[in-house]
Amino acid sequence: MSGALYKLFALRLFCAASFGKVDEQMLVSSNDDFKIWLGGFISPTGTVRVPGTPFDKAMAARDRMLTISYQLCHQIHLITCCMQQIALL
Repeated sequence: MSGALYKLFALRLFCAASFGKVDEQMLVSSNDDFKIWLGGFISPTGTVRVPGTPFDKAMAARDRMLTISYQLCHQIHLITCCMQQIALL
């Protein structure tokens, strides 16, 4: 198994342990965005965001990853609140 498969497996395991379900599309897109984000640091324009450059694509991938992270944090918060409410019953 390659390192990329182990990383995807670790992400899948985290999601299964945290949420009880695994959204395969989210896993694959997050993994792809992470690769794009890392690749953007090696850009001829450096850290100047010029449309269409690897750095621009990396920042767009970062934005998508942040959106997914915020959604997951919100989901964890909702689950925690529901569990607390059930415990009070």
